Amino acid sequence: MLTHFAYPCLSSFCRVQSIVILFVGVLVLTACSSEPETHDNGADKSTALPAEEMTITPVAEQARKSPSLVAERVAEARKRLQQSEAGQIMWEAIQAHGGLDTWFANGPLSFRFAYHSLTSDRVRDTWQDIDQWSSRAVHRLADKPDISFGWDGRQAWIKPAGADIDLNARFWALTPYYFIGVPFVLADPGVKLELDSQIEFEGSVYNQVRATFGEGVGDAPDDYYIVLINPMTQRVGGVRYIVTYPGFFPDGGHSEEKLMAYDGVKEVDGLRFMDSLRSFKMNKDGSVGEQVTKSTFSDVKFLPNIPSAHFDTPADAQVLEGYGT
Repeated sequence: MLTHFAYPCLSSFCRVQSIVILFVGVLVLTACSSEPETHDNGADKSTALPAEEMTITPVAEQARKSPSLVAERVAEARKRLQQSEAGQIMWEAIQAHGGLDTWFANGPLSFRFAYHSLTSDRVRDTWQDIDQWSSRAVHRLADKPDISFGWDGRQAWIKPAGADIDLNARFWALTPYYFIGVPFVLADPGVKLELDSQIEFEGSVYNQVRATFGEGVGDAPDDYYIVLINPMTQRVGGVRYIVTYPGFFPDGGHSEEKLMAYDGVKEVDGLRFMDSLRSFKMNKDGSVGEQVTKSTFSDVKFLPNIPSAHFDTPADAQVLEGYGT
C-alpha cells in the first residue's frame, strides 16, 4: 500500500551464424543472419509479446535493478529479519513464496485486480504495473483503458486531466499491490515486526506476525497488518488490517479491522501468489464476522525490460494535490 513503503522510494531468441559462401572457388560473401525462434506451430514468437516488451530497453534505463543491487538489498533484509523470532518467521514465509531475490530480480510486476464490495455496488477494476523496487504504480481502468492514474514515488496523477475515476487515486495506487505483495513488502526497513498469539480460521491454525511502521513511514504510519502464516507450510493465509489514511480520517482514527483471506495458489516466474481474496469484518471479541468483499487477481506477469520512465508522471497528466484525490 502507498502508505507503507519505506524506500524512497523475449524478444525472440536469435541465433547468429557467419556464412562463408564459395562460388566457383571465389569468396563471394560473409554475412550474418538472424532467425527468430518460433512456436511449435511456426508462428513468430515475438507477435505474442506485449508491446512494452518487444523493444529492448538499454539496461541503464530499465526499472529492473542490477543483480548486485538486488543482492545487496536482499542481504540487508535477511540480516535485519533474522534478529527477531517474528522476523525469522516472516523471512521463512518470504522464502516459501519464492524468495526476495526473485521478487526483485524479475523486474516490475503487472496484473489485473478487481475488487467487488458485497455490501454495495462498488467495483474497483484496474490493470496495474508496479515497480516494487521503488514503490511506483501505473493503473489503467479496465472498462475505460484510455483513463490512467498512478503514483511516481512523490505525487499522484491522473490522465486525462479531470477524468472521473470514482476512487481516491493516491490511496488506491499502491493499495492492491500491498496486499498482493505480502510477505515480500514486509521486508522493507521501517517495518517493525512482532509475534502475536495464534489464530484459527476456516479449520487451520496460523501464526500471526504483526507489522507496524516507523514514524513518518508513508502516508499512514499508524496502520497495522497482522499476517497469518501457516506454521506447517510457511505460506501466507491472509492478513488482518486497519486503514488510517488521512484522506479518509483527517481527524485521526481508523477503519474497523478486517481480515483478508488468501485463496488458491498461482505460480509465476518462480513466485507463489494467491488466486483471489475475500475480506471479512472482525468482531470486537476477535472472532471473524461476515464477508464484505471479494477480489480477483489475474493476468500476472513480470516486465523485466520495461523502462523506468514508464512510471514517471506523464507530461500531459494532472498532478493531484493532497490526500483527498
